[in-house]
Amino acid sequence: MNGTVRVLIVGDAQDDVAPLVRMLSKNGFSPHYRLVDRGADMASALSDEPWDAVVADWHLSGFPGEKSLSVLKGSGQNLPYIALSDLLDVETAVEAIKSGADDFVLKSNLLRLVSALQREIPLARERRRAKREQERTARRANDRHKSARQLGALEEVSTQDILVPLRKILTFTDRVLSLCEEHLPPQALNYLIRVRSSALALRDVLDRIFAAQGREMEHGRTVDLRRALSEAVQGLKEVLEENDATVLHKSLPVVPGDHARMVGMFQTFLENLLKLKEAKRSPVLCFHAEVLPPGKGGKKSRERLCRILVEQDTPLPEDFLKQLCAPPRLPTLKQAGGTPLSACKDLVESHGGKMSAKPSKKGGCEFTFLLPLPIKPAAKSSRT
Repeated sequence: MNGTVRVLIVGDAQDDVAPLVRMLSKNGFSPHYRLVDRGADMASALSDEPWDAVVADWHLSGFPGEKSLSVLKGSGQNLPYIALSDLLDVETAVEAIKSGADDFVLKSNLLRLVSALQREIPLARERRRAKREQERTARRANDRHKSARQLGALEEVSTQDILVPLRKILTFTDRVLSLCEEHLPPQALNYLIRVRSSALALRDVLDRIFAAQGREMEHGRTVDLRRALSEAVQGLKEVLEENDATVLHKSLPVVPGDHARMVGMFQTFLENLLKLKEAKRSPVLCFHAEVLPPGKGGKKSRERLCRILVEQDTPLPEDFLKQLCAPPRLPTLKQAGGTPLSACKDLVESHGGKMSAKPSKKGGCEFTFLLPLPIKPAAKSSRT
């Protein structure tokens, strides 16, 4: 190695420093150094700036090698320590190495100092890198352990303990919006819509957590998709008006599912499509549904399905369409914050359905939602 080398020199005479600096410069180094001769000065230098190595006079009067080595260890910095000596004393050299010095070099043979620095500085850097990686691994393990404890605590909480108050927040905000929207100041209405959006986002987070634990949200209920879409449109009234967007819907069915989550899904779907609208273009989104007989819609089961087609007249980017039609996930559209479009697909699939998209013949895009319909009760057979 060569280039800039930062050396903290422990000694008491500039006369010893000059030949050391000349030797380093002669062998391809550009030395930056600082000379100290007391423990306090050495500790201050170690904390003031970064160093590549410490080169110390082992026999320095008043501050011998054992003390300077102790200061380096106390700093916690993993730097090479090279001991210098005027005398060739095997016992002293062994003592220095046993105390923690990385090498022992005679002042009369400073060329060995060059080779020692070339060897020890990269080794020290690798030790520091390995230590940082070990610390990161320990932190990750600690974080996983902490997350496991938190999930363990969450498992003791009933799903309904969380969902009931959350559902009340959504119900009461919906009720306030339906009864008082026209009478609320714009700022108060904005705050109320934000509360509702936050509650929906929290519900989505809880759904993902419970899914990771193998638990499910409460099912067995039905949702009127027409009413859910109407509420989603109402919640996005200002956004739709700002984009001069129109949402049309024909007869939409009742399907098994959760009303609040379906409202949130429709809101996320509309918000993401509005992000893609072309400038100076008024987007039109048309929702209509049809009932598929058992065995249709790509499902092997004999359940009845509802296919909801959403046609929008805004052409989508070619790259986006390629990703959009490729399984297993829809691409993330998170250009300006909010929930990604892939969350809609996740929610539809959590309700036993599918979501896909393809270019429409009119030049826009056609989204398809396949959702199971409620199971009809079996007809009772009469006995004669």
